[in-house]
Amino acid sequence: MEKYSSGGLRKILVASSHFSDIADYFLSLTETNSEAIDGKLGENIIIKDIITSTLTEICKRQDLTENNSKIRLVGLQMIEVRQANFWHGVGFVNGKYIFTFFYFSDLDKGLVSLAGTGNNIFYARISAKHIPNNKNPLKDFSPN
Repeated sequence: MEKYSSGGLRKILVASSHFSDIADYFLSLTETNSEAIDGKLGENIIIKDIITSTLTEICKRQDLTENNSKIRLVGLQMIEVRQANFWHGVGFVNGKYIFTFFYFSDLDKGLVSLAGTGNNIFYARISAKHIPNNKNPLKDFSPN
C-alpha cells in the first residue's frame, strides 16, 4: 500500500489549516505514487480562471506585479486524472514565478502555491463556487 494517496490528500486538504502541510503532502504524493497522479494533459477553463484570479490577488498583495497589473500564466500544464476527479499542474506567473496547483472537481476544493522572491512561498485554497457580488471575501482575509 502506498504511503501517500489521493484519498489522503483529500483528507488533509479538507482538515488541515496548515497550507504548507497540504502542499508537502501533494509533493510527496507526486514523487511516490504515480498511479494517483497518472493522467492526461488537458485544459479546464474554469480552473484556469480560478488560478489566474487567485494568483493575481497574491501577486498584488505581495507586490510581485508592476502597477498591480493582471498576471499572465506562461507554460501552464494541466493534467487531468479522471478516475480520481483530480487536476494538477504547474506554470509560471509572467514567466518569472513558478506555481503549482491541484484541484478535486468533485470536492470543489484545491490549493495553489506560488514561489515568490527569496524563500517565500504563498498558498491559497481554491474553489469554483461563485461569491455573490454583495459579499466581500477579503474582509475576513488573514495574511497568515
